[in-house]
Amino acid sequence: ATLPAAAQTDSTGVTPPAATQGDVSPPASTEGDISSTTSTAPAAPAIADAGDAALDAHWSARRNWLSLRGGYAKSGTEDAANGSVGGGIGYSRMLSKWKIYKWTLFKHFSLGGYVHVDQLGRFGKSAEIEVPATLELVRHFRWGSPYVHPYLGVGGGAYYRKLYRSGDDIGVMRTGKYLVLGVNSPIDDTNVLGVDVRLSKVDATNVRVNPVFGIGDDNATHWSVKLNYAITY
Repeated sequence: ATLPAAAQTDSTGVTPPAATQGDVSPPASTEGDISSTTSTAPAAPAIADAGDAALDAHWSARRNWLSLRGGYAKSGTEDAANGSVGGGIGYSRMLSKWKIYKWTLFKHFSLGGYVHVDQLGRFGKSAEIEVPATLELVRHFRWGSPYVHPYLGVGGGAYYRKLYRSGDDIGVMRTGKYLVLGVNSPIDDTNVLGVDVRLSKVDATNVRVNPVFGIGDDNATHWSVKLNYAITY
């Protein structure tokens, strides 16, 4: 006689579980149930840090700057003409820091040379022109943001002065010194835009009393405000 299915056993004597139609349910799968253990959120701070470092590279040691400037220039002597225009070109290099005993020197400093041509003012067709060829040492700073880099420095060199169409024209070479300050902001990893301000002290006496510009001043203040564009590499 055939035993009922519930009483059938296999060769080991173990009764297999009864199978009923539809009794086996596949594992439930819900969308999004798998934990994303391998996925990570974008490393936003790391990306931002890398971008800041690329902008700050303009001020890293041994970086070279080629600058082009243009703007306003004026003589501060008494009875001087109204200010006029000026421009210049220059090269500077960010210095490597020097470690001397416990002191670190020239960190964030640059050394550069510049030639400017400034028309300090005009009376009609008469003009006062100055061509300074100078060296300058500048300390650069970073104020919170990679886009704000002020600077402060000193410089000096040869100042060629010319009075033109004055009725008694002269051209003389004198020495001068100046204070320079300004701020630069990177455009990208190669280009920088900024504003440069110079306050110069120059012997601006004329050889003789000039019919237009007078006797001049042996401690004249000449100043300029110029837009500065630089390529760095």
